Amino acid sequence: MNKIFIIDDEPKLISTIQENLSNTNFQFYAYEKSENALRDLNHITPDIILLDLVLPGMNGFKFLEKVKDRDLNIIIISGQKRIESAVKAIKMGACDYITKPFDFDKLEKTINTYLTIKNIKSNTYNDEVILGNSYEILQVHEYINKLSRSNDTTIMIKGETGTGKELVARALHFQSSRKENAFIEINCSAIQETLLESELFGHERGAFTGALKTKKGLLEMANGGTFFLDEIGDMPLGLQAKLLKVLEQRKIRRIGGLNEIPIDVRFLCATSKNLEELTMENDFRKDLYYRINVAAINIPPLRQRPDDILLLSDHFLNHSRQKFQKSIAGITNEAKVSLKNYSWPGNVRELKNKIERAVLFEDGDFLTRDSIFYEKTAFDQMSGNTFSPGQLSLDEMEKQLIIDTLTETSGNQTKAAGILKVSRSKLKYRMKKYKIDGKDTKFG
Repeated sequence: MNKIFIIDDEPKLISTIQENLSNTNFQFYAYEKSENALRDLNHITPDIILLDLVLPGMNGFKFLEKVKDRDLNIIIISGQKRIESAVKAIKMGACDYITKPFDFDKLEKTINTYLTIKNIKSNTYNDEVILGNSYEILQVHEYINKLSRSNDTTIMIKGETGTGKELVARALHFQSSRKENAFIEINCSAIQETLLESELFGHERGAFTGALKTKKGLLEMANGGTFFLDEIGDMPLGLQAKLLKVLEQRKIRRIGGLNEIPIDVRFLCATSKNLEELTMENDFRKDLYYRINVAAINIPPLRQRPDDILLLSDHFLNHSRQKFQKSIAGITNEAKVSLKNYSWPGNVRELKNKIERAVLFEDGDFLTRDSIFYEKTAFDQMSGNTFSPGQLSLDEMEKQLIIDTLTETSGNQTKAAGILKVSRSKLKYRMKKYKIDGKDTKFG
């Protein structure tokens, strides 16, 4: 049960809050003086604190000062509508500010948002979050909860670039009974074909030129745990046959080895491609597709769940202002409209990057539309915006498009080529033509 402190000198309001939130899983602690709440913090750790600013004795600002070194979710509930009060409270550590009289549905939604973030922070598998209140993302969580109970079922995770497929894979592992053992991942599109087999299966000493000692493969190292094959649609056909054998027999053989080594591994696969289409084009084995598609989790693109955009934006804002030690109070309404209207081709990853970049360079009290969408990038153009006439030449626009696409894919050329709808060789040619390397992109 979630513990909520209500610190307000209006007994009727306290009762009204409790009544309106009575059907939820909350345990309330009511205080008309903040000194009493401060005393109870010595032996009770609340999940949420609802704090009025105007109080007898120690006011809300003084309370915030007293608890600034504690990790608390404090939501201000105040009759003061001055923006200066909201900015000051956020700078002092409050996570949100709601003015009286307030909508109780909004209050409950705000409370649940910060409870969700708090719960996610407690899961060690997440550097980022699978966050959202939309039906689609709640379905993802439901599938994770159900499928994590099965320790052996092979699971396919589908979704566009940047939707959070790796986070789902980690959640499946760390919520399973295999969580104490290894979680090993490999991106099938990020490693050269000649090296991928050695990485997966390992090799014996002398198996090939340069094999100076025996090396365990990643599959062997994952024994007892979970093995995550990201972008499996990019795995070479020859290697697909060997992976199928591993899935069926649960045995591996190192390159140059004679003995088969049994492994106990749970396989998770992910792809941003349509594997059914690849099988029809004979670019992916049908038998392997049927073997890995036992159970599937589909992650919706961010544009299909616009109500989650602001929730994620607030989360990334909170994370970034702590990271950069900034005291930014929030996001302007104009910026929120732009955030919801943008198409987000790079999905959650792109949103995180934009918010983080905006917080890093913002000197004011709020993130504005200009600070979030600080320039009209190539991705902005793909969503309908254009450069001003004469601003860039055609070659300069193409170069910027490639740089922005590589940035959004963290330098993954195969993914970037897919987004740009060109072959990887053509992308590499254009990168060479425009002399694009890691120094030009924000992933370098």
